[in-house]
Amino acid sequence: TKVAQKQTLDWYKLKDGKTYGYPSYSNTSQDYEDGTIPPTDAFIIRKDVLDAIGDVDFKTPEGFVSAMKTIKEKFPDLVPFGFNSFDASNSSLDATLQNMLGVPIIKDGKFYERNLDEDYVTWLKALRQVHQDGNISDDSFADDEETLKEKVSSGKYATMLLQAFHQKGTELQTWMSSNPGKEYVAVDAMESAEGNEPTLSQAGLSGWTITYISKKTKNPAKAMQLYTYLLDDPGQYLVNFGIEGKTYTKNSDGTVSWTDEANEVRANEPEKFQKEWRIGEFVLFSHDRYKALNKDSYVQAIRQMQDWGRDYLKPQFEIENISPDANTPQSRSLSAINTNWSTTLVSMIRAESEKKFDELLTTYEKFEKDNGIDQINKIRDEKIAANMKRLGE
Repeated sequence: TKVAQKQTLDWYKLKDGKTYGYPSYSNTSQDYEDGTIPPTDAFIIRKDVLDAIGDVDFKTPEGFVSAMKTIKEKFPDLVPFGFNSFDASNSSLDATLQNMLGVPIIKDGKFYERNLDEDYVTWLKALRQVHQDGNISDDSFADDEETLKEKVSSGKYATMLLQAFHQKGTELQTWMSSNPGKEYVAVDAMESAEGNEPTLSQAGLSGWTITYISKKTKNPAKAMQLYTYLLDDPGQYLVNFGIEGKTYTKNSDGTVSWTDEANEVRANEPEKFQKEWRIGEFVLFSHDRYKALNKDSYVQAIRQMQDWGRDYLKPQFEIENISPDANTPQSRSLSAINTNWSTTLVSMIRAESEKKFDELLTTYEKFEKDNGIDQINKIRDEKIAANMKRLGE
């Protein structure tokens, strides 16, 4: 408990009062308050495109549709608007866009159906128009993660709504290093008609991965020693920065800097830095608060994006882990609803008319009802209440 965060331990505490695992990238309320957590989502545009199109409006649905037409006229070889792949999730077109618009996560302590939010649906209709105008490529719905990375590294998209842009850091840096003046930058876009500020999400108390000590472990005390080392300063410095004197040096103010050799490889050979040096690649106990000690923990290509979004970061602790428990009827129903939403989302953006869009959304709402959404939301509300109690709210 000397090196673990109390709020994280409490979050994972079971009914017996004990905590059996520890997550990576578990960001506490204090981490948010300290500003050590970098944002990871943004609407980005190639700088040469931005310079060429002048003062266009990306903030309103009507302006966005018009801006994509302007881009297509001036840069016919580029895809005007892109987004994350659909192979692992619903791209960046649901939760990420909702966060850009500041769509509420709860209302009056209850689960809020963000997918049906009026502000959000209005923006989906704008994207349907962008697609109808030929300014969203159908390939974007089918591309896998590797194909998307190739397109990012070759600057294929004029603009993108990018979720987890740090995971495309290697590709963004590759493009930036080879094309000075054409790097991607974050700009204000996709604003709420309700006047809501963006509420960009990042890893919360639940973190990313969680590591346990197995019951079959022959020497649990040794395993706990390893846990403690990896969570303490020496282990965190090792996995995040490498070997002192060889890859990093400590500064008098407590921050960390890369050595000249490490910085050279990191800046100019990002793929080698990632795949051969592997610094920052052991994620099981990594935390943003340590990465923040080195301003160069992230490639240069994403730093402006991080600066752009820093003031918009807001925790969403209340809605973490609120899905029905696995292997319950409600869990199976929610899985069916999520799958239906994924196909509906794509179909709505590709719809030939707004009338068809509305029909698809109505059909989805009926599917939700038929699959017990009210019972699912009751479970969500109970878990939100439990989360809020744990958070002392």
